[in-house]
Amino acid sequence: MRRLPPLNSLRAFEAAARLRSFSSAARELGVTHGAISRQVRILEQFLGAPLFAPSGRGLEPTEVGQRFSGEVGAALDRIASATERLIEPSAARLIRINALPTFTLHWLFPRLGAFQRLHPSTEARLSASTQSLKELGSTYDVIVRRRPMTREGYQCVRLLEDFGTPVCAPQLLKEKPLKQPADLLKHTILVSDTHAGSWEDWLSVTGLPMPKKKLRFEHYHVLIQAALEGLGVTLGPAVLVEEDVRAGRLVVALDRPRTRFKSFYLLYRTDGPNKQRVKAFVNWLLDEAACFTDEIARTRSLDDMGPSLSRREERYSAAISRSE
Repeated sequence: MRRLPPLNSLRAFEAAARLRSFSSAARELGVTHGAISRQVRILEQFLGAPLFAPSGRGLEPTEVGQRFSGEVGAALDRIASATERLIEPSAARLIRINALPTFTLHWLFPRLGAFQRLHPSTEARLSASTQSLKELGSTYDVIVRRRPMTREGYQCVRLLEDFGTPVCAPQLLKEKPLKQPADLLKHTILVSDTHAGSWEDWLSVTGLPMPKKKLRFEHYHVLIQAALEGLGVTLGPAVLVEEDVRAGRLVVALDRPRTRFKSFYLLYRTDGPNKQRVKAFVNWLLDEAACFTDEIARTRSLDDMGPSLSRREERYSAAISRSE
């Protein structure tokens, strides 16, 4: 006899771990925040191990939770795939995407609505994780990471180049202006373990020492939230802070010098029943990346982008109008 945890607990845990939020999991499953919390506690009691750990403002799985979420997510996806093949065998509508958490929240989510409007019959199921390609298995059709990847039956292309420039909350800049790199020594800098050495690279170009006041964070999405709250200046990767700068939630403190970050790479499945839908998503994503790169080059600064309607939004609005 199989020893299985309650299915509702597994669904609640998998959604919370994938979305990094009890509230988002509750919205996806159509239940309350409290219901998700209760189901996760039931599962933790069943397993005899904590699945989430306190982590500032973010929801972070423990090491056990991280491993278990990958297994549970893959199992639920296989069940869903088997169900879809039985119910609707001729229409492989689903594409499964796995991307880095901060990239998902700050770059992909703000753009995904455009794809859904252009391809309403395709269901894009998005997961966020930092798991390696080996840990992910072959469940996903599209994977985004900050390194080239190889896998049989898949193709890898570079999606986005990235650079870092100091950014902070507008109020912080009003209180302590940053007119030259040396002014940074008066500020607290925000450091991320996932971009270790980036501040050192930037400071080496300016000839400045490391500022004495630092706050260190394990994950970059928590660091961005700290910058939004005005806790200090962070070396923001352009790809990850562009939407916050465009909305005025962050401002570019110093546009030069810039330091180069690792590029984002896209790995996608080239065969299978949904290959045309996967290819359509990949083409759309590459076009979004090209528009982002072009807009950065055209404005020469993140700050110049401002809150105005972007070219990609204008283009997709026109595309939607033509299709109606």
